[in-house]
Amino acid sequence: MKKSTAILMALLFLLSGSGCTAGAPPEKETPRTSARAELCLSSAAGTKHAAVHTLEHRKKLTKDFSSLDFPELAKKYHLVSVPTYDGSGQATHPKILYFPDGWNGWKYWMSFTPYPGGAAAYENPSVVVSNDLIHWKEPGKAENPISGIPADSVYGGHYSDSHIVMHGRLMELWYRYNRGNRKTVRPDYSMDFYYRRTSSDGIHWSSPELMHRSPDGILSLVVNYSGSEYEFWYTNYRHQLLHAVSKDGSNWSVPDICVLSLPKNYAPWHQDIIQYNRQYYLLQTGINLSDYSFSLFLSHSSDGVHFSNGIPFYPSDDPLILSHRAWLYRSTLTAGKNGFDLMISMRFPDGRWYLMKSELFASAFYQNWKSAILLRPGGSQSLFL
Repeated sequence: MKKSTAILMALLFLLSGSGCTAGAPPEKETPRTSARAELCLSSAAGTKHAAVHTLEHRKKLTKDFSSLDFPELAKKYHLVSVPTYDGSGQATHPKILYFPDGWNGWKYWMSFTPYPGGAAAYENPSVVVSNDLIHWKEPGKAENPISGIPADSVYGGHYSDSHIVMHGRLMELWYRYNRGNRKTVRPDYSMDFYYRRTSSDGIHWSSPELMHRSPDGILSLVVNYSGSEYEFWYTNYRHQLLHAVSKDGSNWSVPDICVLSLPKNYAPWHQDIIQYNRQYYLLQTGINLSDYSFSLFLSHSSDGVHFSNGIPFYPSDDPLILSHRAWLYRSTLTAGKNGFDLMISMRFPDGRWYLMKSELFASAFYQNWKSAILLRPGGSQSLFL
């Protein structure tokens, strides 16, 4: 059977189913300079509570990848090397901003969170810069993590889900906080808090401001600013994609439940949304509720609330991705020179998290729902019906 035919059959099979003051973080933050010393912490706590397959199945999945080092994986999957304060080079939850003429000397700014082996203790928002989307470094004398490390991290308290947005000449870094529970030594998800820091140069950042909180969940907050108001999108714990607006960033409107259909068994989890040429483009991470895995979907909207049906998106025709053995997690897109530039968050079967560079034309968002967008090596797009 030809490879193209096999891929088509696999895709058809997959588709057939188808400000505030309360709740502030601990007053004291671990100094950022000590963050690099956190390498001595065990990542076992973060990985222990992650949802995993049975031990035997996991061994089978990791066999082909545990022996491959990063350069080998990078060459095969177009991964980019991102410096992390913990030294692991593992990262997730990227958000990219593109400045054609540069901002403080750099065309691309990216927020992300280190995530070595899924260890939440290291998931502290960081910022890096690049001029080509390939070579990344910390900006100037800035030292990651920008957020610092919560003092209750030893009890499970942690930051996560960072996002950067421009507000005039200021860059804003938004991120989520969950308190630590001294009894369980795990994050307390009974209340989500979102904080904001601002900077005029990407190096010196303001003190954190508590902007919003919710007991229903604020997962993967997307923040856009149009010049007169903020627009927010986020997912709650009921797997609903919500939309709200605000003039000051702190007082939010009553959220609207977005209209978005995903294939069978999938529900919204994390997302990135940008507005481009009067349209909203959504790169949605869907959680498979039947087997706890994650995939990507493309959608668009004219009003930011009513979205087209999600189209499965595969950034590679590699069997690892087509078989969903690799998780495609919260990823990001930005309008580039020839379409959209993407940075895909990818979890390998052995538990390592890396970022994959990719590209996509806007036309991909307007395909039929029962299609799937697949990128072949070299960046050419193929549409399978």
